[in-house]
Amino acid sequence: RFSAAGMETMTARARRLKAVQAPLAERFDLPPLLLTHMYFFVASPLKKEILKRADLLDPALVEGAATMNRSAVLAAVERDERAGAGDTLALLRRKIDEGAVSETLLRELLRTRQAGAFVAAFAFYAGVEIPAAETILGDRRWEALAVACRATETERPAFANILFSMRKSEPEQARAMRILDIYLKIPQEAAEKVMRFWRVRARSAQVPAAPAARRRDAAGAPEARRRAGG
Repeated sequence: RFSAAGMETMTARARRLKAVQAPLAERFDLPPLLLTHMYFFVASPLKKEILKRADLLDPALVEGAATMNRSAVLAAVERDERAGAGDTLALLRRKIDEGAVSETLLRELLRTRQAGAFVAAFAFYAGVEIPAAETILGDRRWEALAVACRATETERPAFANILFSMRKSEPEQARAMRILDIYLKIPQEAAEKVMRFWRVRARSAQVPAAPAARRRDAAGAPEARRRAGG
């Protein structure tokens, strides 16, 4: 068994050490975020093996998980709204009720620096839980964000707007340019398969990495919200 930090270290080194890639990708305790990272730098045969992991998930389970995740986001928004969290959450709740959570809303929430509402809106948009959205948005390699946006058929200009509203440091800007350059080259079908891990990770015993991923989310959640809000 490996610690979460150990898994992260091995995944980072696997970018250069090809011999490590297959054994690491075969581990069913590899957290979804790290599996997403690996998908971007391994060769095509191993990409196919990674995607088979998603094929093991029952489509009905995935769809049900996305529905439950969106219900959980709505419940959280309503709870915070009742607690007097502000007009922005009331707007978000109305948009959810109207089925109008869109790229336009995400861009507007970023523009007005509504960090908490943006994370909740992104979670609803992607069909994941709020902690999962915080982890995706907290990935400063932008790979998880690219996968989530491709899976939801987000247009490249909208993805670029979200991406460049969040990047801060010079290294982050360089990574943002790289991921934007390859965004449309990410097969949408592959992105949808990778997103299955995110949607079911806290809902099913078929995703053994969920407990470790949730622990890491809990540690990084405030930072993800801070970065989203600039």
